[in-house]
This record gives sequence, C-alpha cells and structure tokens, in this order.
Amino acid sequence: MIDGLQLLSVQNSSSWGPKLQLLDLRQDHECKIICSEITIRFPSCCHSCAYSQNSTLRTEEAQPTVRYPRFDNSESEPHSALETVELQVDLSFNGTLRTQQFLSFLQRKLRQSFGSLHLCCRDLEIFNMPAYRRMLQFLNPQCINHLYVNLAHLREVNNLVAQTAHLYSLCLSNIQFTCFAGRRFHTFLNCLGKLDSLQELDLCNLYLRDRLHIFLRVLPPQMETLNLSLCGPSNKDVTILSQSSQATHLRQLDLSHNHIFSEAYEPFQALLERALGTLQHLEINDCLLTDSALSALLPALSHCSIGKSGFSARSLVFRGLFPQIEEILLS
Repeated sequence: MIDGLQLLSVQNSSSWGPKLQLLDLRQDHECKIICSEITIRFPSCCHSCAYSQNSTLRTEEAQPTVRYPRFDNSESEPHSALETVELQVDLSFNGTLRTQQFLSFLQRKLRQSFGSLHLCCRDLEIFNMPAYRRMLQFLNPQCINHLYVNLAHLREVNNLVAQTAHLYSLCLSNIQFTCFAGRRFHTFLNCLGKLDSLQELDLCNLYLRDRLHIFLRVLPPQMETLNLSLCGPSNKDVTILSQSSQATHLRQLDLSHNHIFSEAYEPFQALLERALGTLQHLEINDCLLTDSALSALLPALSHCSIGKSGFSARSLVFRGLFPQIEEILLS
C-alpha cells in the first residue's frame, strides 16, 4: 500500500501533487484523523499530525512552505502544503527480520519522496536503542505521544525525550547510567520536568529506593498512571508519594514486587486514603502483604473506586478475608 503512494519527485514537483493527503495504518480501533474538539487540557491534537503540512491545526497564516530538517537528505526541497502525504504508523523496533525489512523499506521511501512524505509515528517502541540510531533520524520526535524504550543508555533517552513535544506516555526499562548524582541523570530530570502533557510514567526495574521524591518534584501533578514495579521503594518513598500532588490524581498504580509491607503498612494506608477519590486500578503483587495488614487496609480499599478488574494482589494468603474482599470488589 505504501509502495503504491504517488509522491512528488524533483522532476515533476511543479506540475502536480498527490490527491491523497493522509494514510493512517495504525492498528488502534480508536484512531481517527479528524479532531472532534480541541480540549484545553492538552494543547496538541490527538488525531491529525500537528507537524505535517496537511495538519488541521495549521492556521491560514502559516508559511506556505516547510522544510524537514530531521531528514538526512541534502536534496530535499520545500513543498507547498497541498503536496505532502502524511503517513501515520505505530512502530516497534524489535529486531525481527520482518521489522528490519519494513524499516529499510520506509527509509528508502522517505529518501525517494524528497520531503513530500511525512512519517508520523505516534506510538514508538524501541528494543536495544543503539541498533536503531540511523532509523531514528527519519522520525520526527515531536509526533511521538507514547514512547517505550528497553535497553538504552540514558544519554540516548535524553536526546530523544528532549525533542518530543507532547509526550503522553513514557515507559523506560533497562536504562543504563552511572549514578543518580551524574550530569546525565540531572539532564533526564530536566527533560521530565518539561513534559507537561505526561500522563503515564513506567519506571519498572529502575532501583530508586529513597529517591522517589526526586522524580515527583519534576513530574506534572495531574499524572494518572505510575508504575514502580521492581523499583524498591521504601516506606519513606511511599510516605512521600502519599503527600505528593500526584497522589490525588492517580488512576492506576503498580507497586508490585516491592517489599513495601515488610516494615509497616501505615505509609501505604495513608497513600490509599489520599488516592481514594481517583484510584481505579491497583497492583500490589508479591509485596509481602500479610493478612493483618490487609485487614487494616480494607476500610481504605472499600472507599476507593477500584473495581474487580482493577485490583490485583496475587501470592496472598487471605484466609478468612475472602468475603470482605469480594464485597469490596463487587460494591
């Protein structure tokens, strides 16, 4: 389908333009190409790409020609807004042969388009970031709304995140850096502090014991999803989270595989009481939660808006607490 797109060439760019303006190949059934309304909450449109020449967000006063500085192609020429084809895709750089072939095809198509093809990637997954440096040169990071990175150096993450404009979701795993006091980590915090639209943060497997306050200080207060699985938070961290501005906005919280109940349950109880107005999904698997601690937490859980599908606490004994738990989940 992409190969059949009629794109401008240098030879005929002055004579005609493609009739197709947007091709959406994303798999999400909720994907749309026209905004029903522009909300005050987020300055970016969720559907049409704000960085394409065909964007519905561009005003009549916009410049008639646009260059694409991200493309590593010295022969690119400016084109009028009516000459650009916008291609929306979700990409996963996962190292498979099929992925490699598709990415090579995309690179070739982008070079042949001489700037008349705009590649808009809203959802980007990168496994082993150093292996895809060349392909990243063909992407406009400002288009990215959801970013997942597994196995990368922190400096590479900083370079990419700093170029995003309206990042909604950020998931980081196996990120390599020297220490929390280093220059690159401070750069990372500065990048996080500029992500005003961030709603979901996944720091799974990043050991941040007694350092959670450093992240909460720079994260937007309206953030709704936080994953701290395998992060080793202490009771001090849980207390700080309960006192943070983010606590009263959280809808999803994952604290699985952390021994947060090994010392006391009161910090987590305070967190539940702060989040009871918004929290809808809670995961506390393998957290050393005992029957006595759970029994003390049941009143707070009963006031949360967590449903049956939103509570997950495997590896628990429970014993005689099943009726109370079932009553809470069904209420």
